Amino acid sequence: MTTAPASIRNGTDLDKARFVTHMVANRMAAQGIPPNATFKGRLRAAWTSGVRHADRGSCGDVAEILEGAFRGAGIKGDLRGIVAEPKGVGRYNVADVNRDHGALAMVSGGKVYLFDPWQYGRTKTSYAGMGLQDPWNGMELDTWTAAMRKQGYGTFSLVDGGGIEAWRAQETRAQELRGRLQNKGVPRPAEATRSADGTRSQEERDLLACFKAWAEDGISERNRSEPGANYAMEWLEGPRLEGDKVIFAYSLTKEYGEPGKRRRQSVFSRGIFNDDGSLKPGQNWFSIGEVRGLCNQYRAKSRR
Repeated sequence: MTTAPASIRNGTDLDKARFVTHMVANRMAAQGIPPNATFKGRLRAAWTSGVRHADRGSCGDVAEILEGAFRGAGIKGDLRGIVAEPKGVGRYNVADVNRDHGALAMVSGGKVYLFDPWQYGRTKTSYAGMGLQDPWNGMELDTWTAAMRKQGYGTFSLVDGGGIEAWRAQETRAQELRGRLQNKGVPRPAEATRSADGTRSQEERDLLACFKAWAEDGISERNRSEPGANYAMEWLEGPRLEGDKVIFAYSLTKEYGEPGKRRRQSVFSRGIFNDDGSLKPGQNWFSIGEVRGLCNQYRAKSRR
């Protein structure tokens, strides 16, 4: 989110989600990941990324990547996947790679919105060019289900079970409660002290710089420990301070194989969250205390 306009950074979670979807779709295109919508596409992904990643670029893969990116951008709340399936025996046709279709969804202002770059890419044959205002970027549920019915799907549910309306109502109540608590002045974690020009204190800058060096050195260590592999790291978010946590997200691109036949595999960091949107220990944040401990060890190792 550091590259987002101020109107996005200070906007609603829906604004942020649309910006992140736009960024992720175009980054996937830049990394050479095409929409995976056919059996041939599955074979191509298996060849370029390995059999275990035959679904690279599919609707499910995109939804997982988006969820990790949303969390890395600080979007809270209960994100869910919604799946569309055909009625009748069509759902059991294992030869059809599109026998069902899923997309990531969130609730905002009492409405359900879906983020579906795969549908955009399917018609464009690429994820490139998906904009903030694209219809598939934050589409209301009724519009999305109507479009899915035109494609032959007839039943809709949450990926992990349960009804969509019950989830919408529950998440709407939870958001309203969080809003009331904030308006009543419930204490929130104090923001890190910043200088007059908005930059962090020197101690904070040193801590984040050390954490960044520690993470990047870890990738270099992986390159040294895996002969023939080449990992490239790109920071997607941070590292930055938020309360007593260091927030971060990054992508890894791995090249491996013989010269002239090298393959690329993209691996995105993902965080782990509770159903209410609160953080669990995961890949995309550390407490300040943990970072200080890591940095002390890293600096001691560097001095040897």
